[in-house]
Amino acid sequence: LVKKSKNSHDGAVVTLSWNGDGTSLASAGDDGCVKVWSRSGLLRTQLASLPLPVYGLTWGPCSYVMSSRETTTSAGGGGGGGGAICVTNGCYLIVMGHVEGGGGGGGSDKTRRRWKNEHTLKNNGSDGGGGGVVLCVDWNHRSDVILSGSEDGRFRLFSSDGLCLFTSSLREYPVTCVSWRRPHRDDPGGCCFLVGSFESLELCDGNGGYVQCREVFRGAGSVTSVAWSHDGRKLVAGCAGDALVFGVVVDRVKEWGSWVAQLVESKKIVVGDYCR
Repeated sequence: LVKKSKNSHDGAVVTLSWNGDGTSLASAGDDGCVKVWSRSGLLRTQLASLPLPVYGLTWGPCSYVMSSRETTTSAGGGGGGGGAICVTNGCYLIVMGHVEGGGGGGGSDKTRRRWKNEHTLKNNGSDGGGGGVVLCVDWNHRSDVILSGSEDGRFRLFSSDGLCLFTSSLREYPVTCVSWRRPHRDDPGGCCFLVGSFESLELCDGNGGYVQCREVFRGAGSVTSVAWSHDGRKLVAGCAGDALVFGVVVDRVKEWGSWVAQLVESKKIVVGDYCR
């Protein structure tokens, strides 16, 4: 273990995320700054200095900036890697893209887009929009759908252009963690996702947002983070009440004609003919 410490932010570093190929690390925190670092710990760029703390951060698909209508080009030209980062800031989600220059000259440029993440009632703020603080965000690299959760107990699905695709019903407690499932042979698109709240985890469908199952963990506190196994079948959730919750996704469905077989427990399969 090689230890290296850097004074990176003024205040707590709240969120960190590696990009898809592990060549860049993004950090953000209480000071509202969003920074990108190399693997060796060198500061590459500061993407933004936002007015409010950043509680959630996620990388988008590597091809996002290049395929966007708001394409940015490197000032130095030639080579370099691109990408996009989505961060939370107050009641907003902000998508920032940057392209790092390579070869002679180097340099970087970036574009920023923001849209209102109306997790609360409309006309709640002076600008006519919602005022709920967004606490967490995750980006599906297969479907290009952004998932967010807020302190007023709702989660939402957005397209990368800012179109709201789905708004959940109101929950009793704030949504403190969201996480897309890793692609699996039963879910190659990674369309399922987890929503964490106070003492609860919900497995939801990414196409419609409906809840497939819900588990309650008494005394665990709020779910603060979720990590999936490489094959997308197992997960572990970290909770504020110093508990780790381990789980296995066993709810799998196979169809043949009108017959449906559903694995509902580790050793229990329910088979039914839905045409009767």
